[in-house]
Amino acid sequence: MALLLLNGIGVFLLLLKGTNKQKGNVQIDLQKKFVEQQMIWNREWNELMTMMERHHEEVLKELGKWEAIRQSMQQTSHSTHNQHLFLQDRYKEIFHLHQQGYSVEQIAKKLDKGVGEVSFILQLAGPPSK
Repeated sequence: MALLLLNGIGVFLLLLKGTNKQKGNVQIDLQKKFVEQQMIWNREWNELMTMMERHHEEVLKELGKWEAIRQSMQQTSHSTHNQHLFLQDRYKEIFHLHQQGYSVEQIAKKLDKGVGEVSFILQLAGPPSK
């Protein structure tokens, strides 16, 4: 009986040891899979960062283009403003009469100018400022 009991304990220990080996193998497999997955994630992360850096450079180039356009428009705006001031100074009488409500024909007759000339000057100056 004691032999049978010792034999049973021995079998139990062998089973337990075998189960631990299987658990160990499963843990090793899981660790390998985890490391492999980590490597995949790292590679994908690096690819994503590279793509973002390229995209960032492209965005900066586009911003540079838009900044150049904005500056160009700002210079044009200053130029247009200066031209407007020049027109207002040179043709003060035309603008003064126009602001008083005179028609193009009335202004032309009063200043002895052509209707087309007066109309053109008013068009160049743009809408009257308020």
